[in-house]
Amino acid sequence: SRNGSSVNSILSITGPASDLTLFTDEELRAAVGVTDSSQDDALTALGKRVAARIAAVCNIATDGVTPRTLRQETLTETFRSRYRWPGFGYSIRPHHEGENLILARRPIASVASITEDGVALDPTSDYEILSGSGMLRRLTERAGVPMPWWWFAAEIVVVYDAGWAVVPDDLKRAAEILVRA
Repeated sequence: SRNGSSVNSILSITGPASDLTLFTDEELRAAVGVTDSSQDDALTALGKRVAARIAAVCNIATDGVTPRTLRQETLTETFRSRYRWPGFGYSIRPHHEGENLILARRPIASVASITEDGVALDPTSDYEILSGSGMLRRLTERAGVPMPWWWFAAEIVVVYDAGWAVVPDDLKRAAEILVRA
């Protein structure tokens, strides 16, 4: 259970980030005022520690095996319901977000697939992605208009990419401040 929610979620990192750092070598050298590559090994280690610390402070979810990172990774997240509603079957209902299913990682770069009890959902009509907030909204149609709806399933499996492929400047700036400190 995450964040006091009634939803149980298991996170697997199926495509770990190949680079956990937030800087290029040149950016890291510039951040500390080094002009040559003589200290690259020490600077690379420092850059990795700073990136790991920022990910930890941001409470980035991990599978417990793969290091935390803000960089883009492929994840598989499995949600299981603890509630059975008479006449409706199981319902996965997030604690405070109404019809939105909250994923462990954000921003969502893309969703490869979502299945409910083994049945694949149609990305054009069954759900919408709220990328920045890391949420998925289940849709149903009423009179031809997509409407939010509860997630009714005993198990939902979401395969998605989340994190940054290109590190944003404001995150680089925060990391630069830590490197200098």
